[in-house]
Amino acid sequence: MRSFYIGNYSKHGIYCFDENLRFLSSCEDFCNPSYLCQNKDMVYCITETFPAHLVCYRNIGTSLECMGSILIGSDGPCFITIDTLRNILYIACYTNRSFSCF
Repeated sequence: MRSFYIGNYSKHGIYCFDENLRFLSSCEDFCNPSYLCQNKDMVYCITETFPAHLVCYRNIGTSLECMGSILIGSDGPCFITIDTLRNILYIACYTNRSFSCF
């Protein structure tokens, strides 16, 4: 079974759905986990909180285990992606037109 995750800006939680859009589970560790990206068994999200955080989860089937979080150093995150060849995570922020690399 294939599944995917959706972050939710207006409430707590990341929600897991199957390919038929059936709700499978949720993870409510952090507030406003808006933007997500995934690499193998890891899911990364940025929170639209003040201050903003990068949160790392391990994907275990259809549930997430929080591995930790760090401040991203800027507010207003609006994009996250991962370069899998170089193992670099990029985050863009609209507040001060900056980006961070992790």
